[in-house]
Amino acid sequence: MYKIALGIGVNIPPHQERLYAAISLVSEHIAVNHTLTCSNLYETEALLPAGAPKEWNINYLNCVIVLHTRLEPRNLLHALKLCESKSGRLHDAPRWCPRSIDLDIIIYDNMPVEEPLLFVPHKEASYRACVLQPLCEVWPDSIVVFPSENSCFENKISARHALEWLADDPHILRIEESKPEFYTHSNSKSLKAIF
Repeated sequence: MYKIALGIGVNIPPHQERLYAAISLVSEHIAVNHTLTCSNLYETEALLPAGAPKEWNINYLNCVIVLHTRLEPRNLLHALKLCESKSGRLHDAPRWCPRSIDLDIIIYDNMPVEEPLLFVPHKEASYRACVLQPLCEVWPDSIVVFPSENSCFENKISARHALEWLADDPHILRIEESKPEFYTHSNSKSLKAIF
């Protein structure tokens, strides 16, 4: 069994409904005993390249969930892609366009994974407050990395310490009282009973 952290983002309305539906799919198909822990929800600006269409500039609703799974990394990635497809995501759409759901493997059992199309810890996690802040709520001692020239996994650091190194990000807004009771550590339940 492996402990994992997944980042979830949505920027196509209805944001919260789509996000909770994706959490339900992950709980049902990936989590052991259908249990997981969810961070608070955060609203963040979309990261867009220069020249992106103006209509793509829609804020994201983000969270991080932590769960246990029996899936190996490659199978986990495949299962997440299926969950994204079931949630309406089109994988042939342009890279930076709005997304009905985005599921990323942030941490995989605090182990490095480097395969074609799969790099864990997530390459961008240590530089983004919109990942680190919710991650610290649910797994503060998880290991993220600062890639170096010699090795992608040389500079290991906890999520908590990585967040301390980042300056406050004015583009991330915690949605107050956004952590539903049934996602807490002390009261994790099967989401199938809720949705």
